Amino acid sequence: MAAPILRLLALLPASLCFQLAPQQRSLGPAWAPRAGAALAQAEADPGGGDDDGLSLGDELASQLRQALGSMEKEELRASDERVLDSMVDERKQAFNAVQGDLADAASKLQDELESRLEAELTSVKAEAMAKIDAAVDKLRASAAAAEPAAAAAAAAAAAAASRDSELDFADPRRALLTPGSRIAVVGAESELGAALCDALAASGEGWEVAALCTEPEGGAAAALGVEVRPFSPFTPSALARSLSDADAVLVLSEGACGSGGAEPKAVGRLLKALPARTRRLLLVSTHGVDRTNALPFSMENMFGGKLDKQRALEQEALLAARKALPGHSIARFGKLKPSPRASSSSASASASASASSPSVELAPGDALSGEMSTADAAAVLVEALRRPESVNATFSAAPRSSSSPPPAAAAGLNDEWLKLVGPEIYRRPLEAVTPHEAASWLREFARQLLRPGQGLPTPVTVADLPDGVLLRFVTTGYGYDSYEKEEARGAEDKWAEGGERARGNPDGALRLLAESEPSARLRVARAEMAPGTLVKETSEELLLRRLAKGIDELEAAARRSR
Repeated sequence: MAAPILRLLALLPASLCFQLAPQQRSLGPAWAPRAGAALAQAEADPGGGDDDGLSLGDELASQLRQALGSMEKEELRASDERVLDSMVDERKQAFNAVQGDLADAASKLQDELESRLEAELTSVKAEAMAKIDAAVDKLRASAAAAEPAAAAAAAAAAAAASRDSELDFADPRRALLTPGSRIAVVGAESELGAALCDALAASGEGWEVAALCTEPEGGAAAALGVEVRPFSPFTPSALARSLSDADAVLVLSEGACGSGGAEPKAVGRLLKALPARTRRLLLVSTHGVDRTNALPFSMENMFGGKLDKQRALEQEALLAARKALPGHSIARFGKLKPSPRASSSSASASASASASSPSVELAPGDALSGEMSTADAAAVLVEALRRPESVNATFSAAPRSSSSPPPAAAAGLNDEWLKLVGPEIYRRPLEAVTPHEAASWLREFARQLLRPGQGLPTPVTVADLPDGVLLRFVTTGYGYDSYEKEEARGAEDKWAEGGERARGNPDGALRLLAESEPSARLRVARAEMAPGTLVKETSEELLLRRLAKGIDELEAAARRSR
């Protein structure tokens, strides 16, 4: 015990030694030899010690505690700092040695990596140059044979360019496909993708189909019967080559088509790689993306937010299409049931039958539910590429439910596609009144909306149509004269000019139509919806409630009068 204490005394500050000096003198002449003997014994036998050594150690410890207790705080802090500095210096030396070893190892590793990378790049460059030389030789050999086909393709491209030059970029007619247009199908390895490739090949439109597959050499891709190209969304150069000549791109999303469909990350990369010549984007989505607060879609969306992710994918596609393309479409289906593969002739007949079949129902937005076969869904998509009604439209498709009004037999699916124009927001058959009587009543009904206290939340102007009336929403300058002034104008023209009194900027419109073909009915559709025009949801809901109540009363009165 004496030896460690004596070593500790060596580290004490000088002031502490001076404090201990009187204590040493008080021990008498015998203290020094005793201390020396104790120190010698402690050095010789660190683990041992006699009673004298222990008493000397205890005495020294007692004196040390007294001395330490009487030291100034500054001296204690300085002593602690010296001890800490000594420890820090030792650790720094050890760290510097390790750091130097690591730096040497990193430098050697970097040199080795650079040498390997240089060797790999040299090999890749040599291989690429060899492939380029082989491709050039092949092109030169086939140039003579390809001259007639190239001339025909150039003529078709020139005709299409001439047609497009006559139209504004935003004109939906630029999105219509012509014979010879190239269609790229992304997600062709899904069940719907296989049915769609069959339907496109058998459509008779003269379209060229390219199926983009993640595994172009796989069994599913080999059985498609159309040209197969690699789909490498995370390799920009390969993706650009596969899409380079696509006039239209059909994206079958994984959320709607299941296994084999395009996953959201891949769709995002694809949207950024669309070539300048692409005129049309058609995205296949699923029912329920706008109804996540209603059953059964709320349960489907509860775990993982499947429908929320699908809605985000739709919005991403819409933003990309509106920015760069003349036309786009979003088709929403329910659960898809696989259909057996058919030959090209039977596929053509099946697609034609499905496209005109009244058993398929369409609706703008996200209003339908129900399972559909992949053959029927493929037929709807082919028809969407043919029809101008589907350009810049979002619609849902499903088998016709028993509660839906029966379609006009003569119109077939044509009447279903008419719903997308506007789009249509209301339809009901006329039973007790004629379309002519209903059109006259619609004009009176519209002018009632101009009366004080009976208007809509958004002011309107009124204009007559041959088969109904047009309500234009206006944004500013709305006002009424007092009731007394209106009375002074006379009963005969009291509301005749009501449409002229609501002045402001046009901001969308509604067509209220009484039609006789293909059957007697009443329809309401949006109109004049320029880009950026907001839907007046509150005004539309109020108008439709009043309209339904009014037409019910009109037909009830007509039945009573007969």
